[in-house]
Amino acid sequence: MVSLYSMTGFGAAQNKSNGTVVKVEIKSLNGKIADARMRIPSRIKDREIEIKNLVISRAIRGKLDLSIDVLINGLAESYQINEHLVEAYFSSLSRLSKKLDISGGDLMQTIMRLPNVVALQEDSVDDQEWQMIRKTILSALDQLMEFRKREGQSLFKELKSRVQSIMETLAQVDRLEAERMLRIKQKLSRGLDAISDHIKIDQNRYEQELIYYMEKLDITEEKVRLKEHCSYFVQLLHDDTPEKGRKLGFLSQEIGREINTLGSKAQFAPLQRLVIDMKDELEKIKEQSLNVL
Repeated sequence: MVSLYSMTGFGAAQNKSNGTVVKVEIKSLNGKIADARMRIPSRIKDREIEIKNLVISRAIRGKLDLSIDVLINGLAESYQINEHLVEAYFSSLSRLSKKLDISGGDLMQTIMRLPNVVALQEDSVDDQEWQMIRKTILSALDQLMEFRKREGQSLFKELKSRVQSIMETLAQVDRLEAERMLRIKQKLSRGLDAISDHIKIDQNRYEQELIYYMEKLDITEEKVRLKEHCSYFVQLLHDDTPEKGRKLGFLSQEIGREINTLGSKAQFAPLQRLVIDMKDELEKIKEQSLNVL
């Protein structure tokens, strides 16, 4: 069962009850940490921290944008008219109109534009309405994770294919090893022959230095470690843990170190070409690992 999740995704849900409609949308993009930005009605501002913790606990990581709309009888917000203030405004304006002997016109239209006549009703939601909102948020998060999982299946196939490509290329290194070491020895011998007419060579010392030099160019350990890192990378892809993007990123860095060391020790064109091929695959692995949750 593939449990690789993409960092990007989208989820939406909606619930209706007794004239109240709750709509929730959430989208996520790549991010090193969980960063939740929310647009929520003022009536549930007191639940903001609770909502944020709920989103982060389910979405785990990424740049998260959450939008919640609560419509009551088709309206996003509830308003109330300050009747006492309307009466006071009407009384004062009527008296002033008579005193100045001017037409009062449409006083109600004027009054409704005055400050504090119409105010936003900011009563908090009751427990039943909150449970409805919470349920809708969880449904949207489920949709988000399902979207991420579908995207993760494509990432899984690509990452596994590219790591296996590196391992297949590494297998070709073994077939070049004998010829590589022979070429290096021949190169050293030609250099030594060029100066042997002018300098007396201690053959025993030469053999010791040659052994030491060849050991410095030995790539056995790098091949073993590279193979182990690649095998662990594939194992991690199959792991049940949803959050593994960071581990894959760290592991790709270790793979890169071994490939770079192979390249620095190569001194053999066919091997260097294989190293370039592995580096090309690794860059694509690093790029795609950034998309993994």
